[in-house]
Amino acid sequence: MANPSNVAQEGVVGVDVPPEPSRGREGERAQGKNRGKSKAPSVDALEPRVGTLEIALSATQDNLEGLERRVDNLKGEYAEFTVATKALMHEQANILRDEFHSFHDELLKLRSFVQDELRAVRAEVDEVRSDWAWHKRTLSASPASANSSDARRIDVPKPDTYDGTRNATIVDNFLFGLDQYFDAMGVRDEASKVGTAPTYLRGAAQLWWRRKYGEMGKGIYAIDTWADFKQELRKQFTPSNAEKEARARLRRLKQSGSIRDYINEFTTLMLEISDMSDKDSLFYFQDGLKDWAKTALDRRGV
Repeated sequence: MANPSNVAQEGVVGVDVPPEPSRGREGERAQGKNRGKSKAPSVDALEPRVGTLEIALSATQDNLEGLERRVDNLKGEYAEFTVATKALMHEQANILRDEFHSFHDELLKLRSFVQDELRAVRAEVDEVRSDWAWHKRTLSASPASANSSDARRIDVPKPDTYDGTRNATIVDNFLFGLDQYFDAMGVRDEASKVGTAPTYLRGAAQLWWRRKYGEMGKGIYAIDTWADFKQELRKQFTPSNAEKEARARLRRLKQSGSIRDYINEFTTLMLEISDMSDKDSLFYFQDGLKDWAKTALDRRGV
């Protein structure tokens, strides 16, 4: 059997060997002394770090206070910004509302104007249609336009149009051209003449006939004969003082170019004077000639 002390010394595995009591107390005392000796330098080393931490904490606290002040300032600025933004939005809303109302009013005015124009155009179209239908019925009812074989054989040129120029000679030439055209075409019916003549009116003359035609449709006025039409046309477009002006121009008329040009101008003025005697006409004609032309007429005994 082995000796227990030897076994302990040999360190047999699985066997707990209690330390010696005396040796354990001495070890604790030794360890205690060692701890006492190492504690003092450790506290001294922590003091600078504690101071640094205090400084850092103080700086952090100052930073936090600064952040709090900045947050408070931001809150105040945000409140002011919110108030200003709301005021600006309200102002812009009022401006937009006023502009919308103004645009809406302009749109309503434009719509009303367009509707009035469309109604006027429709009325004009209806008037033109009725005018054309009336002319068509008048022409179709004319026996000369339907049965005259001479009119079909002869190519008669249409008369010139009249645009409303206020000149007695132009008006008379226009009416004379229509008379010639009706005679060549064999038109004898008064209604056919009155219905055909307005188709050669243009410009101001056509506007005048539109007014007259509207009055005729309402029963206010009536043009039944070709003589009535010519009288109304002359009354509207022939100057009231045309004859007086023609006489004044005749007294001032002098030959400045060829004999042909002088004769044409003299004849035109004479057409605007209805009661000039042959003796007076010859006097004014000779008075305006150049001296050599007067001498030639005197020699011939005109």
